[in-house]
Amino acid sequence: LPMRMELFRPKWVVLVVPWSDWMRTSTTDAERIRRAQYVFNVRRMMDESVLRHSFVIRWFNARARRRINANPIELDPDSILRPGRGTTKRRVTAVQHLENIQRIAGVVDRYQSRLIMVRLPTNRLFPVPSDAVIASYVDPVREWGRDRDIPFIEGDELLEQEPVATRIDWFVDPIHPSAKGHAFLAKAVCESIRK
Repeated sequence: LPMRMELFRPKWVVLVVPWSDWMRTSTTDAERIRRAQYVFNVRRMMDESVLRHSFVIRWFNARARRRINANPIELDPDSILRPGRGTTKRRVTAVQHLENIQRIAGVVDRYQSRLIMVRLPTNRLFPVPSDAVIASYVDPVREWGRDRDIPFIEGDELLEQEPVATRIDWFVDPIHPSAKGHAFLAKAVCESIRK
């Protein structure tokens, strides 16, 4: 980060929280990557108009969703709530997550830049970590940011303003926003900066 700050000298730095890759979870990195590639390939096929109207591809897509729903990847709340508990799956506790974000903010401050934080919207069509687990990471960061007047954009609040039928268009997979989702988030970031 210091190298990039030195190179680009940004006025603003946008930080997405929580960093799910830091969380302890019920599966390994290798399984997460395999799952992500599987979902990405299915979504890419559905983007092709000829394939999208194919009965076979629609069946494959439905089967893929059932398979993912039947085998959800969950965060491990026990290892989150017990920082001393050893695990080979994921990395930091909620306390460590906040400390890392505070260190990032320190680097941003040293370059006289401003920090803005964004919580990505939740794709409720797929299994997600429980709200309580996500809150254990997000709430301390939000409170810490509020004390320092750091803007915090709630992706779920933006998503709720959309018609229900179009919300799926915000995502490319269970987690990551699509171009449309990113466009709405970017607009919210710009509006926050203008304030």
